[in-house]
Amino acid sequence: MLLTERKELEIFLPTSVQESAQSILTLAADSEETYLLPVLGRPLFNHVNELYQEVPLDEDWYTPKNIEGAPAGHKLIRICQEVVVYMTLANNAGLFSVSMNDAGLNTPSSQGYEEADEKRIDRFVKDAFKKGHRAIDRLLLFLEEDATSEEPEFAEHWKKSKYFYRNNETLFTTAVDFDRYVSIDESREWFVKLLPDIRFCQDTYLAPQIGYDLMDALIGSLISPSSLEKKDLNVWNTAIQKLKQALALYAENRNEKLRRKTSRGEADLSLERAKDYIRNHQSSFGEIMIDSPLYDKTLMGDIDTTDTPKVYQKPVYNYNTDDDGNAVHALFHFNQIP
Repeated sequence: MLLTERKELEIFLPTSVQESAQSILTLAADSEETYLLPVLGRPLFNHVNELYQEVPLDEDWYTPKNIEGAPAGHKLIRICQEVVVYMTLANNAGLFSVSMNDAGLNTPSSQGYEEADEKRIDRFVKDAFKKGHRAIDRLLLFLEEDATSEEPEFAEHWKKSKYFYRNNETLFTTAVDFDRYVSIDESREWFVKLLPDIRFCQDTYLAPQIGYDLMDALIGSLISPSSLEKKDLNVWNTAIQKLKQALALYAENRNEKLRRKTSRGEADLSLERAKDYIRNHQSSFGEIMIDSPLYDKTLMGDIDTTDTPKVYQKPVYNYNTDDDGNAVHALFHFNQIP
């Protein structure tokens, strides 16, 4: 567990006057499994717990401002604790507001304190949920900044999680990338939850229209763009940008919270524009276009087989069979067109 002392709770709950926090600490273990484990993935979750065992529980640890200059591991633990505390409170407010005894269920009372009414409890739960989800997003941002640094400390463990910042299965690789087209406040947590919709829309609306092999190749180029000639790379990047716009709008239309009345119409229009662009620049995609529904031999022209762009074979997805929650990593192999 990442919470073992009452004084650690007081860092996040300065108004708490509990002499014993054992009940909250016990419930916190469930929140760790429910909210923290999916975000971190089992390898990083275990690693963070190991780091916590090494933390000196002294006055410096209980002073929030001292964490700023602390090791990265200590900062990570503190953010994890924030997630656990607020999610525990949000999910168990009902348990805290009643007392079970021989007479049944009763409302506990404290001398000198006014009992919280239903409205205040509801506000408390909403605030706790909001702070908990904000903490999850701060956690994801912290891990993303670490993963993209020159000397990452946690990326090797974190990449086993489905919340790993980079997605290699769709045209959108990061939350920031998706936010350029549809605003999600750059929320990493929201982006991960949108990925099933993004995958569905990519496989249902885009891939059949442009060709599955071409879609795989475009996604592959996001990983190894240097395999293309500069002139062709510019064309591929433009095609990807246009397809991203369509994909984002289709995903927006599929999500009830994001959907606008014009989402589907704008998505269809964006896809048609992307298809027209690809159709009019077929030669830049080489022979991979032959299997695309967009292929038009009259527009293709002659291909110089001695100097053609490298294209990507269909990706091979590798799963870590030891970890059911493991993220999927695509390995893209490319060859010169014969």
